[in-house]
Amino acid sequence: MLERDSLDIMVVGTRFFEWVNQLQKSYKDRVERVVTGDPLKLASLLQDSDLLVANDSDATHVAAAVGTPTVGLFGPTDGDRLGPYPQSEPRNCALNAPNGDLSALSVERALEEVFRRI
Repeated sequence: MLERDSLDIMVVGTRFFEWVNQLQKSYKDRVERVVTGDPLKLASLLQDSDLLVANDSDATHVAAAVGTPTVGLFGPTDGDRLGPYPQSEPRNCALNAPNGDLSALSVERALEEVFRRI
């Protein structure tokens, strides 16, 4: 995806996993890590973003609230009930994983929704 498009990625969280390190190694200056637990800083970052892809989390709801296009990935929780609001807005999407298992949600399906919004 990054090769095809001139997208930059910001990974926001309070802790990071090995996949973030691998992403940074592969794409160097196109991946930024931001550590924050501050909801106001998160809202500011998301307001300046073109798109958010996230699991069912505070970031998903904050992004929707500040008007950022949002693709929410839902496993055991129901994205139809708890997804980014308002769900009637085309910029918002809630993807429910098959049988509530996020590992069963295909990357292709998630990217399909991402490309609809960028």
